[in-house]
Amino acid sequence: MKKFTLGTVIAAAALFSACSDDSSSSTPSHVDSCDLNATMLSLPVHACVESSDATNAESLCNEKLAAAVSKFGGTTTFGSGCPSGYVKTCQTEYDGSHFNVLIYDQVLGAMDCDQITSLLEQ
Repeated sequence: MKKFTLGTVIAAAALFSACSDDSSSSTPSHVDSCDLNATMLSLPVHACVESSDATNAESLCNEKLAAAVSKFGGTTTFGSGCPSGYVKTCQTEYDGSHFNVLIYDQVLGAMDCDQITSLLEQ
């Protein structure tokens, strides 16, 4: 289960630095996004990463995240904004840009960001 959770977290984002459990965080007027979907151990995993920095968002989606989720048979889709209905949101930095990471599945949704960060640091 620990390997599954770590793989899920890696697929969701690089490193989390701060989190909140409410769906009311503000987002810029235009965002680019990377929607991630996979099935691991018969459980659906869904996360979406969004940023107002189009260049870094596309790079993160098409390179780092696509490579991570492909190891688990998942896909990434670059687009304009994440869907509603997420259960948790976290913030992170990648290549100098701010990203919101929206979690939709109950596996990661049940974890707090400190737990997620500690898994990534192992």
